[in-house]
Amino acid sequence: MTTQSLLDRAAGGGRITAAEALELYVDAPFHALGGAADAARRERFASAADLATYLIDRNINYTNVCVTACKFCAFYRAPKHADGWVRDLDEILLRCAEAVDLGATQIMLQGATTPTSGSSGTSAHSPPSRRRTRRWRCTRSGLPRSSTSVVSPGCRTTR
Repeated sequence: MTTQSLLDRAAGGGRITAAEALELYVDAPFHALGGAADAARRERFASAADLATYLIDRNINYTNVCVTACKFCAFYRAPKHADGWVRDLDEILLRCAEAVDLGATQIMLQGATTPTSGSSGTSAHSPPSRRRTRRWRCTRSGLPRSSTSVVSPGCRTTR
């Protein structure tokens, strides 16, 4: 099957396999792939075909010090590692303000599983607990409103 016939099928809302999706990702011209994706979106959501939404998001890591040592993570550093760091609250708020200035509509604080769920002794603020991630929505005034979402143990995604 040719790349063009795969694009045509996908644009028409037809199903494609994982192998075919990979083929399109690797071989299809960028704008043709985007056009096919837009055509499929317009067909699937015909009642709102001219409406596409987005948000401007910023993820702010408050620490890379972690005790979990997940096999997929190249980001973490063990406690007391020379390259470990914890951002102080002023740095976090500065990054929030930068995001708001750039038009952010959502900010998510994320970090590693810290050695303790309270104050780690390495920062002026207490990091979120091991099972929680803090999501801040910045208002136009730049003052964050906080809400906490529970995550499952060992998982960094919210439910």
